[in-house]
Amino acid sequence: MVNNNISLSSFENTLSEIPNNAIIGLGTGRTVSLFFKNKLLNYLVTNHFVASSYDSEVMAKEHGIQVLSLSSVDSIDFYFDGADFIDPNNQLAIKGYGGALFKEKICYLKSKKTFFIVTKEKLSGNISEKLIPFEVHIQALDIFKSKLNQLGIQHQIRNVNSGKFGFAITENGFLLVDIKMEEFKIDLVTELTSLPGVLCHGIFYEREFSTLVIDI
Repeated sequence: MVNNNISLSSFENTLSEIPNNAIIGLGTGRTVSLFFKNKLLNYLVTNHFVASSYDSEVMAKEHGIQVLSLSSVDSIDFYFDGADFIDPNNQLAIKGYGGALFKEKICYLKSKKTFFIVTKEKLSGNISEKLIPFEVHIQALDIFKSKLNQLGIQHQIRNVNSGKFGFAITENGFLLVDIKMEEFKIDLVTELTSLPGVLCHGIFYEREFSTLVIDI
Protein backbone atom coordinates (compact mmCIF):
# COMPACT_ATOMS: atom_id res chain seq x y z
CA MET A 1 0.00 0.00 0.00
CA VAL A 2 1.39 3.40 -0.95
CA ASN A 3 0.33 6.42 1.05
CA ASN A 4 -0.23 9.91 -0.31
CA ASN A 5 2.23 12.69 0.50
CA ILE A 6 2.22 13.41 4.20
CA SER A 7 3.56 16.25 6.28
CA LEU A 8 6.21 15.85 8.94
CA SER A 9 3.53 16.32 11.59
CA SER A 10 1.58 13.38 10.16
CA PHE A 11 4.72 11.28 10.32
CA GLU A 12 5.16 12.32 13.94
CA ASN A 13 1.63 11.10 14.63
CA THR A 14 2.57 7.70 13.20
CA LEU A 15 5.57 7.54 15.51
CA SER A 16 3.57 8.63 18.55
CA GLU A 17 1.24 5.65 18.11
CA ILE A 18 4.05 3.09 18.39
CA PRO A 19 3.70 1.20 21.70
CA ASN A 20 6.35 1.08 24.41
CA ASN A 21 9.05 -1.58 24.23
CA ALA A 22 8.65 -2.07 20.50
CA ILE A 23 11.73 -3.06 18.51
CA ILE A 24 12.51 -0.39 15.92
CA GLY A 25 14.69 -0.89 12.87
CA LEU A 26 16.69 2.22 11.95
CA GLY A 27 17.57 2.59 8.29
CA THR A 28 20.65 3.98 6.62
CA GLY A 29 21.71 7.34 5.23
CA ARG A 30 19.40 10.33 4.92
CA THR A 31 16.47 8.51 6.53
CA VAL A 32 18.13 7.88 9.86
CA SER A 33 19.53 11.43 9.73
CA LEU A 34 15.93 12.61 9.48
CA PHE A 35 15.15 10.99 12.83
CA PHE A 36 17.98 12.77 14.59
CA LYS A 37 17.69 16.10 12.75
CA ASN A 38 14.01 16.49 13.63
CA LYS A 39 14.30 14.83 17.05
CA LEU A 40 11.81 12.18 15.97
CA LEU A 41 13.44 9.67 18.28
CA ASN A 42 11.90 11.62 21.15
CA TYR A 43 8.71 9.74 20.28
CA LEU A 44 10.50 6.40 20.67
CA VAL A 45 12.50 6.80 23.88
CA THR A 46 10.99 3.67 25.49
CA ASN A 47 11.76 1.41 22.56
CA HIS A 48 14.63 -0.85 21.51
CA PHE A 49 16.62 -0.39 18.32
CA VAL A 50 18.50 -2.33 15.69
CA ALA A 51 20.42 -0.75 12.81
CA SER A 52 20.65 -1.64 9.13
CA SER A 53 24.29 -0.53 8.84
CA TYR A 54 27.30 0.18 10.98
CA ASP A 55 27.04 3.87 10.04
CA SER A 56 23.54 4.01 11.49
CA GLU A 57 24.68 2.20 14.62
CA VAL A 58 27.48 4.72 15.16
CA MET A 59 25.11 7.65 14.59
CA ALA A 60 22.63 6.21 17.06
CA LYS A 61 25.32 5.74 19.72
CA GLU A 62 26.47 9.33 19.21
CA HIS A 63 22.95 10.38 20.19
CA GLY A 64 22.88 8.16 23.26
CA ILE A 65 20.86 5.38 21.65
CA GLN A 66 21.95 1.83 22.45
CA VAL A 67 21.57 -0.55 19.51
CA LEU A 68 20.85 -4.27 19.75
CA SER A 69 22.55 -6.80 17.51
CA LEU A 70 20.36 -7.63 14.51
CA SER A 71 20.95 -11.34 15.12
CA SER A 72 19.66 -11.03 18.70
CA VAL A 73 16.07 -10.22 17.69
CA ASP A 74 13.62 -12.65 16.12
CA SER A 75 11.45 -9.90 14.67
CA ILE A 76 11.26 -6.13 14.28
CA ASP A 77 8.01 -4.33 15.03
CA PHE A 78 8.59 -1.26 12.84
CA TYR A 79 11.33 -0.67 10.30
CA PHE A 80 11.97 2.83 8.92
CA ASP A 81 14.29 3.28 5.97
CA GLY A 82 14.71 5.10 2.69
CA ALA A 83 14.60 3.65 -0.80
CA ASP A 84 16.32 4.44 -4.06
CA PHE A 85 13.26 3.75 -6.19
CA ILE A 86 9.65 2.77 -5.52
CA ASP A 87 7.34 1.19 -8.08
CA PRO A 88 3.99 1.85 -6.38
CA ASN A 89 1.95 -0.09 -8.93
CA ASN A 90 3.83 -3.35 -8.43
CA GLN A 91 4.83 -2.96 -4.76
CA LEU A 92 8.53 -3.07 -5.56
CA ALA A 93 11.42 -1.08 -4.16
CA ILE A 94 15.10 -0.85 -5.07
CA LYS A 95 17.57 -0.39 -2.23
CA GLY A 96 21.32 -0.70 -1.98
CA TYR A 97 22.70 2.32 -3.82
CA GLY A 98 24.30 3.20 -0.50
CA GLY A 99 25.84 -0.27 -0.23
CA ALA A 100 24.06 -1.59 2.88
CA LEU A 101 21.50 -3.77 1.10
CA PHE A 102 22.13 -7.05 2.95
CA LYS A 103 21.35 -5.83 6.46
CA GLU A 104 18.57 -3.67 5.04
CA LYS A 105 17.02 -6.77 3.50
CA ILE A 106 17.31 -8.66 6.79
CA CYS A 107 15.61 -5.80 8.68
CA TYR A 108 12.88 -5.71 6.05
CA LEU A 109 12.25 -9.46 6.16
CA LYS A 110 12.20 -9.49 9.97
CA SER A 111 9.88 -6.50 10.20
CA LYS A 112 6.17 -6.75 10.91
CA LYS A 113 5.63 -3.33 9.36
CA THR A 114 8.01 -1.47 7.05
CA PHE A 115 7.90 2.21 6.10
CA PHE A 116 10.04 3.43 3.22
CA ILE A 117 10.48 7.20 3.50
CA VAL A 118 11.18 8.89 0.17
CA THR A 119 10.92 12.15 -1.67
CA LYS A 120 8.55 12.25 -4.62
CA GLU A 121 11.24 11.89 -7.31
CA LYS A 122 11.92 8.35 -6.02
CA LEU A 123 8.49 7.37 -7.37
CA SER A 124 9.26 8.38 -10.95
CA GLY A 125 10.60 6.31 -13.84
CA ASN A 126 10.45 2.69 -14.89
CA ILE A 127 12.20 -0.10 -13.02
CA SER A 128 13.77 -1.33 -16.27
CA GLU A 129 15.64 1.99 -16.42
CA LYS A 130 17.13 1.52 -12.95
CA LEU A 131 20.27 -0.21 -11.76
CA ILE A 132 19.72 -3.28 -9.59
CA PRO A 133 22.48 -3.85 -7.02
CA PHE A 134 23.85 -7.27 -6.08
CA GLU A 135 26.27 -8.05 -3.27
CA VAL A 136 28.77 -10.59 -4.56
CA HIS A 137 31.75 -12.34 -2.98
CA ILE A 138 34.97 -11.48 -4.77
CA GLN A 139 35.74 -15.17 -5.37
CA ALA A 140 32.38 -15.58 -7.13
CA LEU A 141 32.71 -12.46 -9.28
CA ASP A 142 33.85 -14.31 -12.41
CA ILE A 143 30.95 -16.77 -12.15
CA PHE A 144 28.47 -13.95 -11.71
CA LYS A 145 29.88 -11.87 -14.56
CA SER A 146 29.98 -14.91 -16.85
CA LYS A 147 26.28 -15.54 -16.22
CA LEU A 148 25.42 -11.91 -16.88
CA ASN A 149 27.41 -11.94 -20.13
CA GLN A 150 25.67 -15.15 -21.17
CA LEU A 151 22.30 -13.46 -20.64
CA GLY A 152 23.40 -10.22 -22.31
CA ILE A 153 22.80 -8.16 -19.15
CA GLN A 154 24.68 -4.89 -18.76
CA HIS A 155 26.60 -4.64 -15.51
CA GLN A 156 29.36 -2.79 -13.73
CA ILE A 157 31.33 -3.32 -10.53
CA ARG A 158 30.75 -0.33 -8.30
CA ASN A 159 33.74 1.88 -7.51
CA VAL A 160 34.16 4.14 -4.50
CA ASN A 161 32.99 7.68 -5.09
CA SER A 162 35.86 9.46 -3.40
CA GLY A 163 38.81 9.06 -1.08
CA LYS A 164 40.63 6.27 -2.87
CA PHE A 165 40.72 4.30 -6.07
CA GLY A 166 39.19 0.86 -6.31
CA PHE A 167 36.02 -1.08 -5.81
CA ALA A 168 33.39 -0.28 -3.19
CA ILE A 169 33.49 -2.90 -0.42
CA THR A 170 30.47 -3.66 1.76
CA GLU A 171 30.45 -4.20 5.53
CA ASN A 172 30.51 -7.92 4.73
CA GLY A 173 33.65 -7.62 2.59
CA PHE A 174 31.73 -8.22 -0.64
CA LEU A 175 31.67 -6.31 -3.92
CA LEU A 176 28.68 -4.48 -5.36
CA VAL A 177 27.66 -5.23 -8.92
CA ASP A 178 24.96 -3.05 -10.48
CA ILE A 179 23.02 -4.59 -13.36
CA LYS A 180 20.53 -3.13 -15.82
CA MET A 181 17.79 -5.32 -17.30
CA GLU A 182 16.14 -4.24 -20.54
CA GLU A 183 13.08 -6.17 -19.41
CA PHE A 184 12.71 -6.52 -15.66
CA LYS A 185 11.99 -10.07 -14.50
CA ILE A 186 11.93 -10.84 -10.79
CA ASP A 187 12.40 -14.56 -11.49
CA LEU A 188 15.69 -13.77 -13.21
CA VAL A 189 16.79 -11.60 -10.29
CA THR A 190 16.17 -14.47 -7.86
CA GLU A 191 17.90 -16.91 -10.22
CA LEU A 192 21.01 -14.74 -10.26
CA THR A 193 20.94 -14.59 -6.46
CA SER A 194 21.00 -18.39 -6.32
CA LEU A 195 24.48 -18.45 -7.88
CA PRO A 196 27.22 -19.40 -5.39
CA GLY A 197 28.75 -16.39 -3.70
CA VAL A 198 25.86 -14.00 -4.42
CA LEU A 199 24.73 -12.75 -1.02
CA CYS A 200 21.77 -10.54 -1.82
CA HIS A 201 19.91 -8.51 -4.43
CA GLY A 202 18.44 -5.04 -3.98
CA ILE A 203 14.84 -5.68 -5.05
CA PHE A 204 12.50 -5.44 -2.07
CA TYR A 205 9.22 -7.14 -2.86
CA GLU A 206 8.88 -10.11 -0.52
CA ARG A 207 6.71 -8.37 2.08
CA GLU A 208 4.19 -5.55 1.99
CA PHE A 209 5.48 -2.07 2.83
CA SER A 210 4.09 1.43 3.14
CA THR A 211 5.65 4.40 1.41
CA LEU A 212 5.72 7.76 3.16
CA VAL A 213 6.38 10.58 0.71
CA ILE A 214 7.79 13.66 2.42
CA ASP A 215 9.66 16.86 1.67
CA ILE A 216 13.01 17.12 3.44
